[in-house]
Amino acid sequence: MRALTTVALLAAMAPAVRAASPARDTFVVQAELQSLYDEESAASSLTRDGAVTLVTLTTVHDVIDEEGRYGRQGARHTLTESTRYKDTWIQVGDGWKQQSREQLGRPSQRVDEPAG
Repeated sequence: MRALTTVALLAAMAPAVRAASPARDTFVVQAELQSLYDEESAASSLTRDGAVTLVTLTTVHDVIDEEGRYGRQGARHTLTESTRYKDTWIQVGDGWKQQSREQLGRPSQRVDEPAG
C-alpha cells in the first residue's frame, strides 16, 4: 500500500512543486512529507509556504461484544474505523512542521469487514 500511496503522492505533487519552487526536487519533497506519516496519505496540493495533505487514519480493533451490539452476545468482532483529515504543513528550514489538522466529516465504522 505504501508504494501505491507514494506513487499517487508524487503524481499529485509534481505540477505544484514545479510551480511553487523550481529549485526543489519533486521526489525529495514527496519523500520528506511521506516519511512523516504512518497513515495512508496523498498530497492534494502544495502551497508557496508548504503543503496540504489528505490523510485517512484507519484503526482496527478486535473486540468481544459483551452487550450484543453487533450480533450474538459474547461474539468476537473486528471493528474498522476510518477518519479523514486535512493536514496543513509549512516548511521550516530544511524540514516540515504540521501547522494544523482538520477532521473531514465523521469517522466511518465497519464491523467484520476488511480494512480498505
